[in-house]
Amino acid sequence: MLNDDEMMSAITLKVDLLGTASSIAEHGTMLVPVNKYELCAEHNSSLTQKEWWGFQQCMYGLQACLSVDAGANNSTMTCTEAEAGTDDDMTIAGTDTIDASDDCTCTLAGVADYCATKHTSTTFADLQACAESDYADSLFNSSSDRAAAANSGSPLWVTVNGLSYVVDGTETADSLSIWVSTVKAAVCNELEAVGLMDSVSSCEDIMEDTLVVDPQTPEEVQEAGGTDAAPPAAPPS
Repeated sequence: MLNDDEMMSAITLKVDLLGTASSIAEHGTMLVPVNKYELCAEHNSSLTQKEWWGFQQCMYGLQACLSVDAGANNSTMTCTEAEAGTDDDMTIAGTDTIDASDDCTCTLAGVADYCATKHTSTTFADLQACAESDYADSLFNSSSDRAAAANSGSPLWVTVNGLSYVVDGTETADSLSIWVSTVKAAVCNELEAVGLMDSVSSCEDIMEDTLVVDPQTPEEVQEAGGTDAAPPAAPPS
């Protein structure tokens, strides 16, 4: 959905990243600098929404490279292999196409450099300076606090104009597919309410193919058997 230029032009996107102690324990200490890079891109006033989201999505697609120490090569995996999602529980591939000619090193610095070059008009040096600053500490803490207050233990959620849509129960290919379709339809429904749906051509097919279900609160999902886990470093599109 967020790869649709018309959709991205019609909505205002905001991403908050969970960085609590339990989330760091689950994903590793590399979650902290990863989140800082992504938040620095999001809050870079020189970047368009499409640019910073492209950077975050690129980082997410290469997340297998982000479990190694910054500056050290991951000798067991290439960016191409990471992007293919071969080590993902559901083998979900990223959205970039990486081949041997691309300059991508399977480390945090290498991935951030590749994603900045591929998707933004800023430089890795500028993002790195931000990620290592006190400003990034503030972004990290504020974003994590907002995410922790919003998710209440649900593994994956999105808020559309104040209403939360969460993955019902354990994440599976089917549950994610249903969730994505529901979110797409909810966004198109909101755009229709403010007279903007006609500006997004894909909304017509989305609304025809999807039944919009009532949104659920995180508490309702937990009562129905939802899991208590932290979301990934950046949510999938």
